[in-house]
Formats: sequence, C-alpha cells, structure tokens
Amino acid sequence: MKKHFAILLLLSSFIFGQNTKIDSLKARLESLEKEKQKIDEAVESIKTEIKTLELEEVKKNLGSLMEEGIVITTTVAYAKFYVGDDLSDLEERISLGKGKKVTIYPVAELFAPGYCYKAMYGDKIGWIYYRFFNEKSFPELEPIIIEMSEKLKEKKKNEKKTSADRKQSAAERKRARIIRQYGEKVGSLILENQIAIGMTKEMVTAALGFPADKNITTNRFGVNEQWVYKRGKYEYVYIDDGIVSSFQTKY
Repeated sequence: MKKHFAILLLLSSFIFGQNTKIDSLKARLESLEKEKQKIDEAVESIKTEIKTLELEEVKKNLGSLMEEGIVITTTVAYAKFYVGDDLSDLEERISLGKGKKVTIYPVAELFAPGYCYKAMYGDKIGWIYYRFFNEKSFPELEPIIIEMSEKLKEKKKNEKKTSADRKQSAAERKRARIIRQYGEKVGSLILENQIAIGMTKEMVTAALGFPADKNITTNRFGVNEQWVYKRGKYEYVYIDDGIVSSFQTKY
C-alpha cells in the first residue's frame, strides 16, 4: 500500500511539474507575441511617416507644375482628348492615337470608370484619361495617383452599398407582393422556391418559374399535366385539373 502511494505521489509530482513548465512556456509565448505586435505597429508607423514625408517633398514641386505642366506621350491607339473645361460638359473628343504629345497638369477629377487629368493639346484645353499614358513614370504625379485611388475606392464602396440597398429594397417589395397575393403560408413557400400539394399552376410558376417541358394527358377523368424542370430541386410536377397532385424531386 505504501509502495502504491509513493508511486502515485511521484506521478502527481511529475505531472504537476510538467503542467508548470507548459504554463511557463505559454506565458513566455504570449509575452513574445505582444512584443512582436508592438514592434510590427512601430514598423508600420515609421513606414507611414516616411511615406508622408516623401509625399510632402513631392508636393513641393506641384506649384511649378501648375504653370509649366508635364509633357506626356500617349501610349495606346485608342487614346482621346476630351475638349472642354468641365468634364460634365465636354465639347468634343479628339482621337489622338499612340505617340501624341499632350501637356497635363496636376489636377484630376473622377471620370467613370477612372479619372482624367487637366490637359492641353495644341491650343485646346481639356482632359485626358489616366490610362492613355504611363502616369507612373512621373514621380511628381504620385500625390494625384494616391488621391484618386482613394476616391475610386470610396466611390466603389458607395456604389456597392447602393447596389446592396437596391437589392434589399427589391427583395422586400417582392416579399410583400407575394405574401399579399398568396397569403403568409403559401407565399413563404414560394419565396423559398418550394411547392406543396394543392397549389395552383400559377403558384407553381411563381415558385419555380416556367417548366422546360410539359406533357399533357386528357382522359375521361380530366386533364393531367406533367411539368418537367431541368434545374433546381424539383424534376417533375404532376398537376390534375390545375392543382398539384404530386411531384418528384432530384437526389
């Protein structure tokens, strides 16, 4: 008995020692992870500050660019020059093609699906789309590129939100219409693209759409229809005298 007690005491001491070591390693790991997070945050902060300072240096040159401009060369065959002081009220479009010289200025405005730079071509004032030349080869345009990129992201975000809102509103209107027309019980099935015995042909069409094919049998008992569906859960729907009597689903 004493021997067994000694063995148990030894085992518990060993296990307790192991648990203590594991807890110590976990605590050390947690400490190192926190230190790493602080270092990563410091690195990102320094990178951001460096980027900000670099941009400030670049922006110092924009003042002179407003007067002198930058001469760029069009790089695509479909390049165009939009004549007019206001992008929303353009007078004409001039086809430039590839290899034409255009003077641009560090002023840009959104123009679907991107943006345009204020520009001059010959004696005409207008705009040129950013994809019509290699803007990244001009470091002095970096502030404009960053600004426009942020505006495009915000625009895309707003458009996505607007689209989602429109879809939600459409779904809500559809639900209200279906429930009003067919009642809560049947309407809920239709909205889930499901059918049930006793539904009318109109209800089946509302739930599943029109069938890919129909097989109609007329006998002394009435008219029997077999509606065939190629897509979705249901394969065959059997309708007797305008009412669903049975259906077959796919597995």
